[in-house]
Amino acid sequence: MKLALMTYTQVETYLQSKDSVIIPIGSVEQHSPVGLMGTDHLIAEEIAYQVAENIKIIACPTLSYGMSNHHLAFPGTISINPTTLIAVLKDIITSLVGHGFKKFYFINGHGGNIATCEAAFSELTREQDIRCKIKSWWMDPTIHQYIKEFFGDRDGHHATPSEISQTIYFYKKAFDLPIRDFQIDRSKHHWPLSPEGFKRQFPDGRMESDPSLATYDLGKKVFEKSVEVIQKDFLDFEGL
Repeated sequence: MKLALMTYTQVETYLQSKDSVIIPIGSVEQHSPVGLMGTDHLIAEEIAYQVAENIKIIACPTLSYGMSNHHLAFPGTISINPTTLIAVLKDIITSLVGHGFKKFYFINGHGGNIATCEAAFSELTREQDIRCKIKSWWMDPTIHQYIKEFFGDRDGHHATPSEISQTIYFYKKAFDLPIRDFQIDRSKHHWPLSPEGFKRQFPDGRMESDPSLATYDLGKKVFEKSVEVIQKDFLDFEGL
């Protein structure tokens, strides 16, 4: 049920009985010396496409870029300013509303997108009778507790073993170097941080995480649990 692989006549047929759509959103940013730049959007995409396939809901192409200003001191990071992202979100949703879609469920892989998405939703729902939700997979209490069973407090907040495990599961061939041992610095810091301030505070890009715990098998387990939980949450959203 990928929108990119459908014809407009298939979308017309879909809209005769459904008005919901799933949109994966993430980022392109550093994820420590061992994590892939696309970690956030790759996980959101895989979860979204699997849920969409399971329950026959259209899933849009992934919004790969997000608000990642604080990671810009690391090469390869690409960031979209909040005002730009709000405009993009509004244009995408408005386009789909014009065709008959009314329920928009964003599966999110990046914390920096949350405030911006919610701001866009506030503007859109003031203007149109639609429903929007952003669901950050790792913030769901059930998934969070599941992850904690494997990684405890060493999952951290960025470049986490729970997310790196999933990308190992999706793209094992991309990981051709040994994952080394990592020390964890839990020193206090203010937020938000500038790109330079972030790199001073977190020199290798991690935020209290231990990527050495990441494995293919754990990635499979976390992904499957995430699909299960997010799918249920989507069905609850759709049924409201």
